[in-house]
Amino acid sequence: MKEKLIIFGTGHLVKEIIDFVHLYDLYDIIGFTVNQEYIKNDTFNGLPVYPAETLENHVDPAEVKAFIAVSWYQKLCKVREEKFNYLKNKGFHFANLIAPDAVIKTDDIGEGNWINEQVYIGYNAKIGSNNVFIHRSSVAHYDSIGDHNFIGVQANILGHVKIGNRCFIGSSSLIFNGTEIGSKCVIGAGSVVRKPLPDHSVTMAPKCVELHMNEEAVESMIDVGKHWKPKK
Repeated sequence: MKEKLIIFGTGHLVKEIIDFVHLYDLYDIIGFTVNQEYIKNDTFNGLPVYPAETLENHVDPAEVKAFIAVSWYQKLCKVREEKFNYLKNKGFHFANLIAPDAVIKTDDIGEGNWINEQVYIGYNAKIGSNNVFIHRSSVAHYDSIGDHNFIGVQANILGHVKIGNRCFIGSSSLIFNGTEIGSKCVIGAGSVVRKPLPDHSVTMAPKCVELHMNEEAVESMIDVGKHWKPKK
């Protein structure tokens, strides 16, 4: 019998998560949850929607795992982090959603990660929780990836790299061996990173200009339709 799953969210990303879970027959989705103020209907996709504030009254945390289906575009994974911690404090554990063809050569993986098709995670890598690895991204041997990060399509993270929390690693970016990336950093698509970056750093291809910004400015960099442009 498959384990039961409750999904936080009812937005566009949720439909992709549902398809992923069903395609690989990973869990039995029993319902959804969002904060009370965002509930528009009692059901979503034919299943009940529960208020997050009272979720433990409807779903037993000891019997049902959770997954955060909130976009990484919302303030550089800040909302994902908040919802993860919110349910964690209620006693919930989180499901790792892993494609069958992902190659994973480490057992040191947290919870609530979404690991897509053809992702490679190397020997002795350390993976935190609530991360998203889009298809064909690569994490090499002895890398350390924190929590609440997004790793884009074909991003290539070479060996002995350390990445903090709430970073956005864009598609086809390359991070060289032994590089340390702080927290809340944005590595733009196609960027090549050869040296350490402190917290709140931004790189943008093709010249890989490096910027150091405050937290609010970095959070504004990730916005649907406004990629790499701070809010005015």
